[in-house]
Amino acid sequence: ELLYGRLVPMTIHPPHSHFVKVLTKLFVIALGDRADVLVQSPIASSDDSEPEPDLSIVPAATYFDDHPSRALLIIEVADSTLKKDRTVKAQLYAETGVPEYWIVDGNGAAIEVYSQPIDGRYSSVVRYSAGQTVSPTAFPDIVVSLDALFSVRSR
Repeated sequence: ELLYGRLVPMTIHPPHSHFVKVLTKLFVIALGDRADVLVQSPIASSDDSEPEPDLSIVPAATYFDDHPSRALLIIEVADSTLKKDRTVKAQLYAETGVPEYWIVDGNGAAIEVYSQPIDGRYSSVVRYSAGQTVSPTAFPDIVVSLDALFSVRSR
């Protein structure tokens, strides 16, 4: 993916794919036609960046000629990329006005929710863990149970 003018290689491990699959299924079913769910697809954010988030919830539209330039929610699954996702990606998404950004911390069995972008950074960061649920601000009727998401870890 292109981040601030640099091509950054992406590596996807099996646990990463598992979380992307589970969240994709949840959001596609829950959203129906209210929004589109894109998986590892580019978001046109600036001239020098075209990130490829693990999941993007974007306004429902036909994106045949251009990549979406607006996202309602972006989700990155982090295993080996947690530091980059908390710094470089968080800054990029805040700078481009993404209202809500989640980092799924696969190793820590948690979801970090970044919101309220102001001056290129998120002013609110909340970490959710076992026993909790989280819902996207744009779609509060969709509830993600962290126990259900991370249940495969306890098998």
